Amino acid sequence: MHWFALADEFGLRGQLELACLRAALELVPRLPEGSLLSVNVSGPVLLDERTLALLLEQPALDRVIVEITEDALVQDDAGFHAALAPLVARGVRLAVDDMGAGYSGLRQITALRPAYLKLDRSLVRGVDASPDRAALIEALLHYAGRTGGLLVAEGVETRSELDAVRRLGVPLVQGFHYGRPGAPWPVVLPPGLALAEPLVPRAQ
Repeated sequence: MHWFALADEFGLRGQLELACLRAALELVPRLPEGSLLSVNVSGPVLLDERTLALLLEQPALDRVIVEITEDALVQDDAGFHAALAPLVARGVRLAVDDMGAGYSGLRQITALRPAYLKLDRSLVRGVDASPDRAALIEALLHYAGRTGGLLVAEGVETRSELDAVRRLGVPLVQGFHYGRPGAPWPVVLPPGLALAEPLVPRAQ
């Protein structure tokens, strides 16, 4: 988020996201059999014509998941439906990220029928000791099951949280309990930009 904040400050957010998306999509032909690539795209960038063109030129869109945050759905209802329709027609799977983070995108979510609903970690944290959170997750599980989607519990960081979401029947989880972030990617720069000097890792 620090890097994207800097990109926003210099008016380069869209270019940086597009460069990251382009680099990510280059991985699709090398994915292990049966695996999918999930990419996060912000609202303004998803509505950019360059993003749509970049995605639609990919030959294997059925192996791509596009993650959008719930707050982005609230900001531009009609725009998202128009932008996502050709991608869904080509096999892109949609995921709503940060579900339950405090926004009100339920109407848009029911219209989009995403393949994945990713619970915000604020709902998952401490679920093992919170009957109210467990009840809400159960309701979302019921909705996902009725619409053919899958619920994903984000931010599972303890064994007790994992046991709790398993008992509830959540089919997919992600979080530090299963694995920390992997090795850094190569440097990704927007077109036309270059580093003034090589990046050297700082000692911790």
